[in-house]
Amino acid sequence: MAAGQDDHKFWILGVDDEPQNLEILEEILGDQFELTLVSSGRVCLDEANAAPPDLILLDVNMQGMDGLEVCRRLKAEPDTSEIPVIFVSAYSKLEERLAGYQAGGDDYVTKPFDDEELLIKVKLALATKRQLDSLQQSSTDALDVAQTALSASGEAEALLHFLGAAYPLNSRADLGKSMLDMFECYGLRVVLRIESEEGDLYLSHEGDVGPLEQEVLEMGPDDGRFIDFGRRTLAKYGGVSVLIRNMPVEDANRHARWKKTWK
Repeated sequence: MAAGQDDHKFWILGVDDEPQNLEILEEILGDQFELTLVSSGRVCLDEANAAPPDLILLDVNMQGMDGLEVCRRLKAEPDTSEIPVIFVSAYSKLEERLAGYQAGGDDYVTKPFDDEELLIKVKLALATKRQLDSLQQSSTDALDVAQTALSASGEAEALLHFLGAAYPLNSRADLGKSMLDMFECYGLRVVLRIESEEGDLYLSHEGDVGPLEQEVLEMGPDDGRFIDFGRRTLAKYGGVSVLIRNMPVEDANRHARWKKTWK
């Protein structure tokens, strides 16, 4: 049973076809989390569909079905699409990490495991998932009403309100906060990168921004085009990059209208 209550441990499903790697996961995580360890992508899908875990640690290179395909199948099913996935692999090239992100993964850890790095990334992914679950449960009704009310004219009004509020702002932090508030009017959860000579500033509705999402934001196109990663969409406007975590792909009209609004 998935955890989330204070008196329960979070439940992590670890997937790797090398027994020694599963043993290492047990050593690092076994004291703090409830672990189920399996050795194939097929068994991972069966376990996740039977009872969704709080997090999946998924090896990329496995015999049979590889981790990328497993993740794509998890993200395609409503009952498993919201499970955070951290890929684990001996490969660490940027294009490989981005392939994992495009498949629906949330982060990437390289082998051999660094104990501290793995724990930090697991705890960050679980904290983000818990925040999203709490937000969704507490605001579902209000968000349904808001999204119904936000017609094309309502969305344009929200954009104009943001532009009016942003004009007098003097700091990047204030600009970022105003942008987060504006996107929230659309029911969108985002990660921002604001560039300047002082260094890049990263902000999100969930607080922390992981290294993989920072790398994704750095690859944004400069001409305002959108890059889609399943439910996630990346765009860049001048010195501001935006990564939308919950693009409304299930609502074709709203999806197309939102993109048109920002052209």
